[in-house]
Order: sequence, then C-alpha cells, then structure tokens
Amino acid sequence: MKHLILILVMFTSFFSCKSDDDNEPIGNEIYGSWILKETKISDGSNPTEWTEATNSYTIIFNKDNTFSRNDFASCGSGTYVISQDPANSEYKIITLTYSCNNNDFEHQFKNKYRIISITSIELITNNINCIEECSEKYKRNE
Repeated sequence: MKHLILILVMFTSFFSCKSDDDNEPIGNEIYGSWILKETKISDGSNPTEWTEATNSYTIIFNKDNTFSRNDFASCGSGTYVISQDPANSEYKIITLTYSCNNNDFEHQFKNKYRIISITSIELITNNINCIEECSEKYKRNE
C-alpha cells in the first residue's frame, strides 16, 4: 500500500509541475542576428506573393531582451517582450519598444508583430496593426 501511495504522489508531482520553458515561449530561436529578405504586402485588391525586400535591414535580438536594427538612425534600438497572442493562442506576439534619442527630444514608440513561424534559420512576422497582409521574412544572419 505504501508503494501505491508513493507511486501516486510521484505521478501527480510529475504531471503537475510547471515547465520552466514557459519563460521562453518560443525557445532560444529568436536570439541573434536576422536580415530581412522578403516581404508580402497587400493593397487589398490582389493576392500577394513573397517579393525580395527592397530596403533590407538587420535586426539583432539579445538575450537581455534588448534589440538593435540598422535602418533607423536615431531610433534603432530598444527592448522587446514576447507574449501570447490574445486573439489566437497558436501565435506569439513580439512587442518592440523603440527608444528614440535625438538632440532635440526623447521619444518611445511600440510596434507589435505576430510571430507566424520561427525556426533556427527563418523568422516570419506580421505587423498586427496592418489591415491587409504585411508580413516580413527574415533569414538568420550567420
């Protein structure tokens, strides 16, 4: 009987423990340097296809939840947070908070992107403020 109780306690403990992975909602795949390769932008009238990015840039996600990108001179860095998409539990949202610092003023603004997919070599996002399709495809910058 003691063995049965011990087994039940161990079984319950095993399945009731919360994983530490919840702190890393998409794993470590986001960390590192990414370069914009393709975009899919719709004006609402025609189906869209992926096209080569005309204004490519690099974005770096650091483990301390900071990021930097090379396409904004005065607003090229800030912090990011990854959270569950409240509209669709299959996706995560990455919120970028930009810290802009000019000689004349300091300013912060946020952009939110739905993470459509992420692998060790590819990241696809969609700006959640777009009414029509506006997705970006990044490749890991080795």
